[in-house]
Amino acid sequence: MAPSAVAVERRPARLGEGLTGSDMKGPASGMEDGVGNGEDGEMAMIASLPMYDFPDLATHTDALWTQWSRLLREAGVDAPAALTRPQTDLLGHWRNDNLVVSQACGYPYRAWLHDRLALVGTFAYRDVAPKGRYRCVVISRAGDGRPLTEFECPSIAANGSDSLTGWVCLGAALADAGIGRVGAITITGAHSRSVIAVGSGTSDLAAIDAVTFSLLQRYRPYLTAAVRVIGFGPEVPGPPIVTAHPALAKALRETASEALRTCAATSLAALGIEAFVECSPEAYDPVIDLAERAGLVLSVPDSRSPQSALALP
Repeated sequence: MAPSAVAVERRPARLGEGLTGSDMKGPASGMEDGVGNGEDGEMAMIASLPMYDFPDLATHTDALWTQWSRLLREAGVDAPAALTRPQTDLLGHWRNDNLVVSQACGYPYRAWLHDRLALVGTFAYRDVAPKGRYRCVVISRAGDGRPLTEFECPSIAANGSDSLTGWVCLGAALADAGIGRVGAITITGAHSRSVIAVGSGTSDLAAIDAVTFSLLQRYRPYLTAAVRVIGFGPEVPGPPIVTAHPALAKALRETASEALRTCAATSLAALGIEAFVECSPEAYDPVIDLAERAGLVLSVPDSRSPQSALALP
């Protein structure tokens, strides 16, 4: 069945909102949006870990980077002492030629960035992604007792049409449930906003990155209390850790596990990270097939592709 026409509510997408919304903008660093100069006026090297970074966890993210950057510098890599926290245009940030390392979203990586960025690996997250692979959770309003298969032309909330979990995996999950068309699509700009949209009854369904949902359950339980999990998306590789410098990939891999070993246990527990996992770029190839399946159910509502300033997982 052909995709339906959709009505779209547009909200600006902002980094750091993967967990809570507008109050979860990441703290500013000395260099935003990948812009900064070194002592000689040259563009400074940058690093970021933006996918699950927000003020509640910022000190723990910084603690991990402190260990990792120290090990990289000891290995001769020009790693910045502090993380960059881009506030706009995450896709542009990932395209920055001075990017030492970042954590990206799987769909933009495979669709637009895999020829530009070298894959380092991914993190394994406790419970929800123990081997570096995970699923999204499909949610409905807590008071709605219907199983996923009984929704007809449901309204959808999505963090962005360039999101692997919030868009691509949602479309695949709907197709697997026999749902061939949807109603209104609200682009929320953040997984947390999608949870709010579903919990408030503004939208019927959303798909939330399992790591984000787990963190929400721990740190914002009042949000997840308003929704219930009624399904899961396909299993996909975790958010890829990438670098703009292929020559650095080996050093990044060799130091990642040691950084986790030397990072404070309290910080790793807060972040939910339990291991670094090596993986190949080919592991992300099925994402393209999933996107094609999703496109049979969901359609990008206007001429822009993707539709969001940036998308969180």
